[in-house]
Amino acid sequence: MVDQLSREKLARLPKWAQDHILTMYKDRDNTRRTNRVLLTKEGISEARVLLTHFHGVGMDDASDQPLPINQHVRFFPGKMSWSDYVEVHIDRDLERLVIRGADALSVEPMSSNVVHITTRDIL
Repeated sequence: MVDQLSREKLARLPKWAQDHILTMYKDRDNTRRTNRVLLTKEGISEARVLLTHFHGVGMDDASDQPLPINQHVRFFPGKMSWSDYVEVHIDRDLERLVIRGADALSVEPMSSNVVHITTRDIL
């Protein structure tokens, strides 16, 4: 709920402020639990695509949002244009990503686990 550094900062505040902040933490945790239950009931817990947020040191991944099953995600790497996008989804057998561009794609391996994909004319 509250990490050690936050506890030290919290201890410096007046008692009423400490109580209010602790109540907010509890409300947040309860809301997260309720969201997980609702997502599970809707079948979204089976999703294989998560909208993730940057996590700093000591942060959890509870803010990640699962997307519905068979969701396609469209990225606009340059200006938002229907002629310049990359669309990604997991194919039906759930074993590989399908990456499709509005036009030709350029794939540049950067390391064993990173590739850069850009939309550009390949002539």
